[in-house]
Amino acid sequence: MRKIFYAVIIALTLLGGAPAASAQSTPPGPNLVLGSDNKWHPTAGYTWFSSDPKDLRVRWVPGTRYPTEPNVVAGQQENKWFPVAGYQWLDQKNEKDMRVVRISAYTPQPAVGNPAPPKGPSDEAVGRAVLKALGAVVLHENSKPQQGDGFSEIIARGLAKTARDELVSSALTDLLPGNTATERQAVSNLILLALDGRMPRGRDQILYQLRLSNPNFANAAETTEFLIRFAQAMDDARR
Repeated sequence: MRKIFYAVIIALTLLGGAPAASAQSTPPGPNLVLGSDNKWHPTAGYTWFSSDPKDLRVRWVPGTRYPTEPNVVAGQQENKWFPVAGYQWLDQKNEKDMRVVRISAYTPQPAVGNPAPPKGPSDEAVGRAVLKALGAVVLHENSKPQQGDGFSEIIARGLAKTARDELVSSALTDLLPGNTATERQAVSNLILLALDGRMPRGRDQILYQLRLSNPNFANAAETTEFLIRFAQAMDDARR
């Protein structure tokens, strides 16, 4: 079945030809958009996987600026965007609204009843989240593009990346149920850095990264301890 599927993908690719758009304007691959020049271009946050004009694969580039919002950058996780330091989302409940405002210029409406800030995670929740995050290690390795990947490998890596992100998201839901989506995404970015061995290890450095997402990150200290434990577990797994 896999060989048949692979053959179908190749056939469709050969029929598609160069990156110029067809009359039906149907994207020949994921994360492509039709430009005014009637050619396909990577969507925001993506770039071409190679310089071959017939290669329609794209890859996510962390740190890329959002086209219409220069103070929004691409995160480590695919299709996730974050305000740069000193800015925050104008509407934190609407993930599709990419508008941001300066933190000093933003005055939120007072919450009715002044709800208490989210409590820090328990040791049990931290341990459970570490185990789930460790389960994402294999998926993370299998999600990395490799030179010479065919279309079947690209699809398989996409599935691995989706499963990895869902597992990390589940871990953070256990760990930080009362935090905002923006705060959890900041933690997710650090987890992805830890999976590659690139997460900063100093507590002050981690706290700084967390508070870039929200200067008032309520349980940043406890979350930092979770990230340090996770990074240590990753080190033990690599030995």
